[in-house]
Amino acid sequence: MYQLDFTDAQSLKEFALKTVDLAEEYQQARNSYANSLKDLKIELAKAYQAGTVKESISEDKAFVMLSNNSAELQTALKNVIEDEQTYKGLEKVLDARQAVITLYQSILKNTPK
Repeated sequence: MYQLDFTDAQSLKEFALKTVDLAEEYQQARNSYANSLKDLKIELAKAYQAGTVKESISEDKAFVMLSNNSAELQTALKNVIEDEQTYKGLEKVLDARQAVITLYQSILKNTPK
């Protein structure tokens, strides 16, 4: 558990600001993931059009097949995987931090004055 003094406004402020920083990092990771995935899907659409990849195989397998022919697509596939793991990890961290914030709000609200 976080060691926050819920009566110390400065520590709560720092915790909240760090949470905002993590949320912005999360947004950047989601955007990066979306852009990398978009690039892969565009290449996949081109491969379907050219007939170099059968539409009956899974999208994931098709991405791997396409990346074998291009260093650029290998990098894009690597970025998709890494960015997805980054944003999913940040999602968990942000959920946990939100739970801590909610807990401290509840403690502050219910502490006798």
